[in-house]
Amino acid sequence: MNIRDADTYTFDKLPSRHEPDTRALERAIASNCTTLRSRHREYREIVAFRRLPHAKKLESALWRAAWRLREVDGARVAALCAAGNLHTIAGMLGEWLGVHATPVGWVKGIATAAGEPAVPGPRAVYCMRRVAEFGQKIVDARGPRDLDLAADYLVEAAQGIGADLLIEVLLRRAQVRVQPPLNSGGARP
Repeated sequence: MNIRDADTYTFDKLPSRHEPDTRALERAIASNCTTLRSRHREYREIVAFRRLPHAKKLESALWRAAWRLREVDGARVAALCAAGNLHTIAGMLGEWLGVHATPVGWVKGIATAAGEPAVPGPRAVYCMRRVAEFGQKIVDARGPRDLDLAADYLVEAAQGIGADLLIEVLLRRAQVRVQPPLNSGGARP
């Protein structure tokens, strides 16, 4: 397994809040109960969508967001949704949503690689909160409508710091600066 696959694997293994409901639907399908036969096809479609790898849902949500980002060059949007970059974005979201995730409140700013002025703390926190909500909505998606909502979160993040800088953040080309808060003794945890 290479690094790109590991990044995607980490993102794909994030637990959904709706996992118990999905398992219940799977049990209902498997039970072959006569009262559920009329909704059998509907339940299968719901379960099939929920069992899609998160990376597939991420790709769909990125394309949905791309259509809404009007001020971005089409080539940058296409590059954003390319397979290699998709792995990078999945890895970045896995880091921000995973077990050892950095709290969004620790964000102090976003520095660009091109030496442009850094994005100050409040705007950077807003952006990263929207990016984290984007990722969480993908993980918890119950249907295509949830992917539209996830895309809305990404568009809101782009409105906060600019679409080009957001793409840089997603592709790990811009540095998100974090600083843990001081504990009561004055030392960092």
